[in-house]
Amino acid sequence: EIESTNEELTSTNQELQIRNDLLNESYEFSAAIVSTMHEPMLVLDKGLRVKSANKAFYDKFKVTQDQTIGMLLYDLGNKQWNIPGLRKLLEDIIPKNAEFYNYEVKHTFLQLGEKIMSLNASRIIQKAHREQLLLLIIADITEVRQLIVEKEIREQEELIRESKIRDEEKQLLEKAVEERTLELKKANEMLEEKN
Repeated sequence: EIESTNEELTSTNQELQIRNDLLNESYEFSAAIVSTMHEPMLVLDKGLRVKSANKAFYDKFKVTQDQTIGMLLYDLGNKQWNIPGLRKLLEDIIPKNAEFYNYEVKHTFLQLGEKIMSLNASRIIQKAHREQLLLLIIADITEVRQLIVEKEIREQEELIRESKIRDEEKQLLEKAVEERTLELKKANEMLEEKN
């Protein structure tokens, strides 16, 4: 019986080892995905304290892990994330199981200057610990917005230029019609005199 129990324990230990290896492999895989993301990402607990951040976040906002992990989101970077509209959205996510996409924040950040950020947030639940977390992805869309504004300005200038060209052509055409009308009038008068 002891031998049979030992075999069962050995088999169970092997299964646990395989599952543990799979779990470690999954963790390493997800960590590799997060670390290679271009966009800054934060994982927040239900109290909106930073549990983790990816390399892109540290690089973009020029902060260290010590300045980030465990901090309340609103206290990060000299309270630069304490934005009332963002605060309301984030505080509604966990209790209401909500999420949001493409929320734009225009803000002057300490190290970066004025930037426009597009934020996506979603609630995730860790089943093992029943811990509710918030995943926050931050994309800097300042250059995109500037390109759109520049394109709109160029299009507006092109419309104005085309409008001026059309006005000039219209004036030239009106002048040509006026001159031709005078020529025809003179020709009619001469014709009447001859008649």
